[in-house]
Amino acid sequence: MPWRPILLAAAGILLALGLAAALKLGALDAIARWTAPRPKPPARPPAAAPAETAAPTPPPPAAPVIKPGKLLVRAPGAEVRITGAHAAGSDVEIAAKCGAFTVVDDADGWSVAVKYRRAGGALSLTVESTPLAMVYFEDSPLGRIGAIKVGGAPVQLVFRRPTGGEFALIVKYAP
Repeated sequence: MPWRPILLAAAGILLALGLAAALKLGALDAIARWTAPRPKPPARPPAAAPAETAAPTPPPPAAPVIKPGKLLVRAPGAEVRITGAHAAGSDVEIAAKCGAFTVVDDADGWSVAVKYRRAGGALSLTVESTPLAMVYFEDSPLGRIGAIKVGGAPVQLVFRRPTGGEFALIVKYAP
């Protein structure tokens, strides 16, 4: 007679009896509510004598100085003005790490919202026009909101409306 099935049946019966006893005595509830003992906080060191003076804390390090730059903005054949930034004519002072401004062409009714972020010797621009238009950078479409990096060489951004008409900006960054 093989002993293996008999041993497995006996183990199953013992397991069922053990679970029934645990339920009857509430042992499973006690296990579920059990929490580990928490360690005591470390003892505080004794207070320093009043005669001793603590070493002065050093001042925080100075913030890095950001050298101002200038973004040159030109719109061929149009008079533009800059709002939301310090600008001399159509040259925007870039003194912070990031910021935003708007280029407005009152003659044609265009405006371009520009967000910038400095990245070393370059400037990352995100542009969106009103009225909504497709943004082109060197004849490559970027979408309704364009993102480019600008450096010391002038680049041209063209905003083309689906219904016709376009507005062009030439930008160059001088750190």
